[in-house]
Amino acid sequence: MDVILDATARVLVRDGYAALTTNAVAAVAGVSIGSLYQYFPNKDALVLALRDRHSRRMHALIMAEVAHWETAGHDATLADLMGRTLHAAIEAHRLEPALHKVLALEAAHLETHHEEDETDGFLRALLERHAQGPNPEVTVPDLGIATFIVGRMAHALIHAVVLDPPPGADAHALEREAVRAVMAYLTA
Repeated sequence: MDVILDATARVLVRDGYAALTTNAVAAVAGVSIGSLYQYFPNKDALVLALRDRHSRRMHALIMAEVAHWETAGHDATLADLMGRTLHAAIEAHRLEPALHKVLALEAAHLETHHEEDETDGFLRALLERHAQGPNPEVTVPDLGIATFIVGRMAHALIHAVVLDPPPGADAHALEREAVRAVMAYLTA
C-alpha cells in the first residue's frame, strides 16, 4: 500500500488532482491496475488514504516535538508554548510542501477532519491550562470557541508561511508574527 500511496503522491504533485488516474498511479507504482483496485476502488480513495497518511505523519511530528518539551512546559508561558507548537506545525508542513499544497488546494473537496479533531484536543488542553490559576494568560470567555478560532487561524497562518509566503519574506519573522497574531486573540 505504501508503494501505491508513494506513487499517488508523485503523480498528484506532477499532474494535479484533475489529471490523476488510477492507471497512472498503477504504472508509476509498478503494480497491475487489478492490484491497485484490491486496495483502492477509485482515485478519491487513493487521495483520501494519501491525505490520511500525510496528516498522520505531520501530526506525529508535531506531537513528538511537543512531547520533547511539554513535560517541562508546565512552567512555560503560553507564548512560549504557542510559539513552539506553531514552530513544530510549520516544520511538519515543510515535510512535503508540494504534496500538502496540492491536497489543500486541489483536493480540498475531499477534506476530512480527523487531524483537526486530534489537534483540537491538544489545543483545548493547552488553553485550559493557561486559562486557570491565579494569573490566567488566556482571557477569551469561551474555550470551545477559542479552540476553534485558534485552530483555524493557526492553520491558515501556517499555510501562508509555508505554502504561500510573500516574496523575500524572512521565514522566522513570519513565524514570529503568526505567534503574535494568535497571542493577541487569546490574551486581548
